[in-house]
Amino acid sequence: MKTLIPGPGLLKSILPYQYLLSAAFLFILLVVAILLFIVFFLQQHRKRRLRKVQLRALFSDLIAGIAICESEEERKETLQEFLQQQKNLRLQQSFTRNVLIREIVRTKDSISGSAANNLQWLYETLSLDKDSLRRFGSSQWYRKASAIQHLAEMQQTKHLVKIYRDTNHANYHIRTEAQIAVVKLTGFSGLRFLNIVSHPVSQWQQLSLISQLQQSEADATMIAPWLQSENSSVVEFALRLVAIYRCHELYDLAMACLQHASPVVRLQTLGAAKEICNETTLPTLLQHFDKAGKGEQIAILELLSVIGAGSGEIGFLTVQLQHADEGIRYRAMQLIQEISPAWSSQVMLHMKDNPSFAAILPILQKQAV
Repeated sequence: MKTLIPGPGLLKSILPYQYLLSAAFLFILLVVAILLFIVFFLQQHRKRRLRKVQLRALFSDLIAGIAICESEEERKETLQEFLQQQKNLRLQQSFTRNVLIREIVRTKDSISGSAANNLQWLYETLSLDKDSLRRFGSSQWYRKASAIQHLAEMQQTKHLVKIYRDTNHANYHIRTEAQIAVVKLTGFSGLRFLNIVSHPVSQWQQLSLISQLQQSEADATMIAPWLQSENSSVVEFALRLVAIYRCHELYDLAMACLQHASPVVRLQTLGAAKEICNETTLPTLLQHFDKAGKGEQIAILELLSVIGAGSGEIGFLTVQLQHADEGIRYRAMQLIQEISPAWSSQVMLHMKDNPSFAAILPILQKQAV
């Protein structure tokens, strides 16, 4: 009987089949491992979420109890009683402490007075500021930004210098949180970062900063150099402050911004002019009109009505009836009606056959009735 010896052809046909089996087995193992990891991850996430819900419920009771305390002794008794009842709380774990920090900050944001002071006491007594400071040192921007927010809300002025250094940070989120924080901690003087900031201060950020200044008095000597800043967004913000605080002493510096290269700044200048106008404002605006863009021209016409244009401006307004823009022609005619109804009637009679007035003349005639 002959023994069969596999030839080269048979070996070649068997080996690829074995490789395929091995590859399929490894693939199945990989899929199983991934599925097990997903199941494990979801279980851990669920446990973490449930734990967070439990902690929030526990801490809400503690926070409510501390908030209504009327003395140092009462605060200590309330905290001690809570810690004795919750011996298995594991308050030293970072997850637990982070949940507590968020609950304290969230609650303090909606209260004031002695209740807010009590929550600040709780935050400091449990050394939660150290946890926030560790997050502040994180390389992850969202951790750092949230830490700045927490430190500011809890009035941690002892960390002001560290926060101030980030008011010109390259990361937008860190920078904006730091800017809001220094203003929240120190009031109007916190705006001194505008002397050094090289990044744009967005309009949303400007409004956020203004909301933090509600209880602060302006310092015109600080605003003056900002009106001459090389950062156009700083100039824009300074003009907002001039308007809000009605800094008449900065009139000349503010009106000089009509010559600024940025149209946004020029428009904001007109907004400031409305609040700090004097006897020179009207001629200044009329002189600037022909050099202004369309948006500025409309704003100037609106201002003429506010600051009291009179018969002396009839000639200027009549000239604007020949303007290429229909909106400007319409607003100029409205102002003429306000100042001199008799003259406006003559003008409308003269313009009735003018095709450029075909669309707006019926509206003006109705308003004149």
